[in-house]
Amino acid sequence: MAPPVRSFWYLFSFGSLILFFVDIILVAHQNLHSRLTQLIKLHINDGGNHISIVPLDNLGSGTMEALRTVRPHLHSDFILLTCDLISEFPLYKMIDQHRTNNALVTLTLASSQGPSEETSRYTDLEDNDVYAGMDESRKKLLYFVGKADIEDTVDFKMSLLSRYHCILLRTNLTDAHCYIFRKEFLEMLDSEEAFGRRSIYSVREELLPRLVKMQTLDYSCKEKIHSYADHKVTGNVAVRLVDREFCFRVNNLKNYTDANRFICKTLPATVPKVSPSAEVNPKGGIGSDSMLGDFSKTGEKTSVKRSVLGANVIVGKNVKISNCIIMDNVVIEDK
Repeated sequence: MAPPVRSFWYLFSFGSLILFFVDIILVAHQNLHSRLTQLIKLHINDGGNHISIVPLDNLGSGTMEALRTVRPHLHSDFILLTCDLISEFPLYKMIDQHRTNNALVTLTLASSQGPSEETSRYTDLEDNDVYAGMDESRKKLLYFVGKADIEDTVDFKMSLLSRYHCILLRTNLTDAHCYIFRKEFLEMLDSEEAFGRRSIYSVREELLPRLVKMQTLDYSCKEKIHSYADHKVTGNVAVRLVDREFCFRVNNLKNYTDANRFICKTLPATVPKVSPSAEVNPKGGIGSDSMLGDFSKTGEKTSVKRSVLGANVIVGKNVKISNCIIMDNVVIEDK
């Protein structure tokens, strides 16, 4: 059985007049605090002076609880980003869109890759696929619900249809867990007027659907029901679509496997799949659909097909590797 995937969150805080990040907050389990501190100092040139690590006793309590914990550190608009996201989409474009629209929150939705043949058996894993309805510009979110919450029909309120005559409904999107929040959102965290007395724990499952419904209510009843508007905590829920760029969350075994295979297949021809520092025995073979990391070695009569091998992997003689992902520093003995 694969080990459980731990959840981490990055929070980027950026000033109102600059486009580069000035502070990074890493939220992680308190047991990992010392290890993460060492890794940051080792791998970041400035020693990670601009990175703060906030420990939590229980990350399973939800993302909203993590936000409440780091709230004293947030003094401007901020980005909430899960650490299991791998993507090539330019974040600055999302920031520009967020500021142009003066949105309360902007989220990233990526095209769903769908299950591959090898990973279709993992049906019990977390599913981040969503149904999203947008206006004609495809920048404002009007409808948002998890695919797992849809049974037979998709229901739209008449009040929504009367205000927006054209709604684009996408059913092949997944939540990338990358969000930009306006600083005024922090006023809503403990507001009973905004969320009622029921505690909210999840951003995707609870917070975002709630905010989308708030912005699409009839004007006639909006002030009556949601007096939080008096506190100037208003704004649209904007969306950034990622259709062409590579975007994967590796939050479970299925996604991690799919991401490795996708990268292997789409690697540019200028990038060697076998590291120049790796040693491949001439009497063995590495398939063109496989990758071999730095300083790895393969023995005589060893074949590697449809697999990704990390760095410093030692593979002995007469070994057959197929449909595998092998991490760094693994030793596989002969036969």
